[in-house]
Amino acid sequence: MPIVIHVPTALIALYWYFVVQVLAIFLYATWVRFQLDLFSQDFINTYLAFAIIGMLGYAFGGGPFFFAAFKYSRTAKSRSLRTRIGLVVMYFTSTLPLFIMDLWIVYNNGIVNVLQGICFVIQLVSWFFGSFAVWFIYMWQVAKFVHKRRGGGRPIMFQQGVGQQTAGTPPRPRLMWSPGRGSGPV
Repeated sequence: MPIVIHVPTALIALYWYFVVQVLAIFLYATWVRFQLDLFSQDFINTYLAFAIIGMLGYAFGGGPFFFAAFKYSRTAKSRSLRTRIGLVVMYFTSTLPLFIMDLWIVYNNGIVNVLQGICFVIQLVSWFFGSFAVWFIYMWQVAKFVHKRRGGGRPIMFQQGVGQQTAGTPPRPRLMWSPGRGSGPV
């Protein structure tokens, strides 16, 4: 029988974003800063700024939230909340700006260096899954906000078949079964 190992999402994100941040700094240190013929000095400084902002976002935002979700969360709700906050912090401080800059580099110059290609693919994967996750986190929060402000939704009346109604009388509502109201539908 195969052994199935469940690795928590917060732990995967903790390690993944650490690797992404280290590679972004390493790419800057070994390749981007020496490409004055390909990029302007402003672009090189901006890349460094976003690499530093991403590392600070990881060190003081995303990383602690991922670690707290993995180590100190007692309920699934607190684990989910901490993981979601960490994902949003990392998406806006690191993934989105660095992906846009790497995409601009690849679009204008192509893949020039092996490390640059590896970093681009890793940023692409981070951006894809991060965008997907942040979009669903946003939709979840908006739906929760609307639900709290507008109520539980519209009431739905379940009706009996058309052949069972008498002419001129409104259809009798059929209520759904709920626990504690008997053994089946009313």
